Amino acid sequence: MKKFTLFCVITLFLIGICWADQWQTRAPMPTARGYVPSVELEGKIYVIGGDVSGGGSFSGVNEVYDPATNTWVTKAPMPTARCLHCLAAVNGKIYAIGGYANGVLNINQEYNPVTDTWTTKAPMPNSRSGAGWAVVDDKIYVIGGHPGYGFVNYNQMYDPAANTWTTKAPLPTARAYLGAAEVDGKIYAIGGIGGPIPGWYNMNVNEEYDPATNTWTTKATMPSARHNILVAALNNKVYAIGGWTSGPGNVLNLNQEYDPVSDSWVTKAPMFTARTAGGAATEDKIYVMGGFGNIFDVPLNVNEEYSTYTQPITIMLTPHNTPIQIPSGGGSFLYDLEIANNTSVTYTIDVSSDVTLPGGTFYPIFIRNAIDLPGGAVIIRNDLTQFVPGGAIAGNYSYNGYVHDHNTWELLTEDSFPFEKLPGDGAPAHNFGWALYGWDGEEAPIIHTPAEFILHPAHPNPFNAETIISFELRAASCVKLMVYDVSGRETARLFDGWESTGIHQVVFDANSLPSGVYFARLSAGNESQTRKMLLIK
Repeated sequence: MKKFTLFCVITLFLIGICWADQWQTRAPMPTARGYVPSVELEGKIYVIGGDVSGGGSFSGVNEVYDPATNTWVTKAPMPTARCLHCLAAVNGKIYAIGGYANGVLNINQEYNPVTDTWTTKAPMPNSRSGAGWAVVDDKIYVIGGHPGYGFVNYNQMYDPAANTWTTKAPLPTARAYLGAAEVDGKIYAIGGIGGPIPGWYNMNVNEEYDPATNTWTTKATMPSARHNILVAALNNKVYAIGGWTSGPGNVLNLNQEYDPVSDSWVTKAPMFTARTAGGAATEDKIYVMGGFGNIFDVPLNVNEEYSTYTQPITIMLTPHNTPIQIPSGGGSFLYDLEIANNTSVTYTIDVSSDVTLPGGTFYPIFIRNAIDLPGGAVIIRNDLTQFVPGGAIAGNYSYNGYVHDHNTWELLTEDSFPFEKLPGDGAPAHNFGWALYGWDGEEAPIIHTPAEFILHPAHPNPFNAETIISFELRAASCVKLMVYDVSGRETARLFDGWESTGIHQVVFDANSLPSGVYFARLSAGNESQTRKMLLIK
């Protein structure tokens, strides 16, 4: 099968979905800085403070990047110039906490973007720099750090509404210059420097904190130990980008992705510019800004954008009653067809299918031209009937479906499944040829266009034991994600409650269920979408 490839990073699922990732260079920061944090607020990236020389020239400069226009503006500077501080956004305000400026700090200053003003807030209980931080339920957690000598395991929570600090369960592994990010209400503290001084060493530690239970759990270690990394969450995954392995000249452009669901790591497309990393994530991209490269005392103004890629159009062919074996005299099989537009724009597509014969040649079956498929829409054709003639030779076949761009004939996606034609067994012959019934050429396709949500195809599908079901909400909603068998009996309730906007993933564990066809149904209000899944054990 053909595969979509971008930066040589490919994942091809059985259902035809392909993910890849890419970097782009964007407008540079007006002021080059290292050891500088960033934070996203209402779609804009605020880059505040930093070291402008590499030799201890600290800055309070406050520059704001707008990804929509690829432009920068300068705002009111932070009152206390510093670097290696935390920068978190809660309820429309930004909090700059701790850091370093000729000594470690516990200062906490609040920035209001609406009035472009700064206010001093309750200081952090312990002075430190190089801590990790994350926000859960409008609370800021400041984790680990460097108190001036050695490394600490402090975990202190700041409540902006009450302007108070609370000490929480300590980080299991004391360290500094780590990164932290939140996914599904849990915080992942990754990497950093730890150990005795002298003799400190880079760490690949990955520890998960659950604020609801105030407990820590050790997770799969990061493949490459490093410190001064950017750790950011995007699409329910955690990315560890850049960093140092030791002293000056040993900076990295590594980009490694952690999946909390599978507790596993994969390597993704590397950042263009190797450096210590600081940056922030928007709804669909990560921006890495500034840092120090191989020449330690020269700060950078580089701004690079990272995004994952979702194949815009996907097709899924789901056969009934597998494995499919056609008698020697010919016969037929049933399958379901789904074509999904995973973007927000309309595609004009051509749909076709063919059969790969045992000798490797192809036999065309049908074609549908110039179908307008709106953004977020899905074409559904259930119970298509494909005949196989008695004259077809015995052997193994592949049934293939394709979607092309109507204007360029570019292959957008494809999927297939196998079937077998049995050798002579005395079965009566028929002469329907390679006829396909169920999608008349004059008949308009059934297109479902969700107003507020998209239920993506499960992957993998078909699957054995477990598959991942993802859905996308365009607005926060009360949703239900249920699984039913072919008789309509509920077999699993995967989610039932309020969920925020964005992309969400749920694991469907079918270990206790028999092989067969199942249906995932996502409901919100009066709308619902259903996806078919095939469990094969």
